[in-house]
Amino acid sequence: GKFQLNSSENAILVISFVGYETREVSVNNRSVIDVQLGVDSEQLEEVVVVGYGTQRKSDVTGSLVSLSRDDFDKQPITRIDQALQGRTAGVQVTQSSGAPGSGYKIRIRGVNSISGSNNPLYVIDGMVVGSINSMNINDIQSMEVLKDASATAIYGSRGANGVVLITTKNGNKGPVKMDFDAFYGVSNISRRLDIMSAADFAEGVNASDGFEVFTDEEIADLRANGGEDWQDRVFQNAMFSNYQLSLSGGSDDVNYYISGNISNQEGAVISQGYNRYSFRSNLNAKMNEKMDLGLNLYGSREERDGRVASIANAATFDPSTPVYDENGDYNFVSLKNVATAKLNPVLEANESIRENYRNQLIANGFFNFSITDDLVLNISGGLEQLEITNNDYNPIIFGVGKAEVQRTSISRFQNTNRLTYTKRLENHRIQVDAIHEQQYIKNNGMAAESEQFFSDVTTYKNLALGGIQNNDNSFRDESLQSFVGRANYSFRNKYLVTGTIRTDGSSKFREDQRWGVFPSGSFAWKISEEGFLQSVEVINNLKLRASYGITGSQAISALATRARGVVGTGYNYPFDGGTATVGIAPSNRIANPDLTWEETAQTNFGVDVGIWTSRVNFSFDYYKKNTTDLLLDVVLPQFVGANTITQNVGEVENQGFDI
Repeated sequence: GKFQLNSSENAILVISFVGYETREVSVNNRSVIDVQLGVDSEQLEEVVVVGYGTQRKSDVTGSLVSLSRDDFDKQPITRIDQALQGRTAGVQVTQSSGAPGSGYKIRIRGVNSISGSNNPLYVIDGMVVGSINSMNINDIQSMEVLKDASATAIYGSRGANGVVLITTKNGNKGPVKMDFDAFYGVSNISRRLDIMSAADFAEGVNASDGFEVFTDEEIADLRANGGEDWQDRVFQNAMFSNYQLSLSGGSDDVNYYISGNISNQEGAVISQGYNRYSFRSNLNAKMNEKMDLGLNLYGSREERDGRVASIANAATFDPSTPVYDENGDYNFVSLKNVATAKLNPVLEANESIRENYRNQLIANGFFNFSITDDLVLNISGGLEQLEITNNDYNPIIFGVGKAEVQRTSISRFQNTNRLTYTKRLENHRIQVDAIHEQQYIKNNGMAAESEQFFSDVTTYKNLALGGIQNNDNSFRDESLQSFVGRANYSFRNKYLVTGTIRTDGSSKFREDQRWGVFPSGSFAWKISEEGFLQSVEVINNLKLRASYGITGSQAISALATRARGVVGTGYNYPFDGGTATVGIAPSNRIANPDLTWEETAQTNFGVDVGIWTSRVNFSFDYYKKNTTDLLLDVVLPQFVGANTITQNVGEVENQGFDI
């Protein structure tokens, strides 16, 4: 750019720009001055979230992948899995089904457990949550995926399957900024199943059965008119849309970010739909030079409706039978009693009722207090409340009217207290964290079903009208107490060491086996900072990494160590010949008071390379994971009586490369 200014002959100009080194230039009675600023590598140093804090990316000793908003900002995506897919080495993302709004599975460096969960730990703004399916991708500022044990061991028993850290947006100093983003699109089936025409199908039936099921006139009519194309009936062009409105801004002491989102999606298969409504409010305040406060709120509602039409049924249903008869009523089955004996696939999709609702609220806040210049106290806490409702009704035309209603309520509470000491000397930098964390989870469930309705009018809304009724409910809770110590040390910004030890106490295990200890350590050497590499201008970053650590898993039910009586209508008995007395059968499980933690030991070696001022970056990792004492339900012979017991058995090994 160009500039003009008035100055004295001997003035000194101070020229600065964000991301570049500041230069001081003497005027020396010159009328034209050319200035070139060099890149400030320290100022441009990327900061990443590493769990209970942040680090400069160049100082990270573990294996992680970082995604910023710029990596996916311009794409028409609505879900987190779409942002992670194809951008994170060692991370496998698969959608559980093609239904609109369906969930997805994320696997980091393979599968560890056989019967336990293999889902990674999800952390949003420091708050551990159970699910991120409803998360609004437009609110995300950055995501970090922690992969090796050095990075994940800070989360102890919950980090065995990797950790996904999500940081949401905050406001910046300045006037109110309003952003609106919208997109609209259409999706459809790109390739259909190649199947027989209706006429070929009719001729095939005649040849297979050995007698005339279809007359020559019927076959000629099918060849002329095409018969019924069931794939046309169950597939459709599906519309989807997304609307996002956000407000942000702030001053020296307060900043805020507020957003609202509406996302709608139709299914590529008929009678399916998905709607999501979400709201976020992030507020941060600097109370004084020593104290900071923050509060984040997120609420969402998901609505799913419709039962998916069976594609297999549509592909095999009689193409000579139309959807409707001449009176406009459904043809329930094949008119010729050929092909599949199942019901008309359009009838099943259009007349069944399935309405699922999922409401989620996440509220978390933090308090920072600088005790001294080197010592900071951070206290944070939060709540996740999840309410799930599933309603289902099969009408009488299916043979019997049947309704089912399910309600699930999950409450998750978390409190984290962290004390951080940081000290910088000429050639040394050290940071020590002492952390105490506690978590409590409560789960309430209810299921009720009723059948033999005399009318479809009330559907699932009045179960008392059914002739046969059944109901069930459940309650379980669990808690986790944790103590963590972590130290980071850097010598001359070349040699980096990180050590972590975490101990977790889980209510799922008996008292003698309740506590697990999970240590880790890592080392990194920034070769690019050595004198012998300073003259190599092409390479601006070269770092070797090595780490080893142990993480644990408590992926069992809250009462897996105990024997439990069995109840149900099958165990009730009418002793007086009339009303049945509730019965309790002996447990079908054997108690195991010695059940303990499943553990995963992982070794990782990696190298990070940046060339041409980091225009090209490359990372390579080799890892080996060994999971022992697998938590597994073992089935014993029937003559034992109670023939199921949860034990620590088996071993799983994963190894591979991330590039």
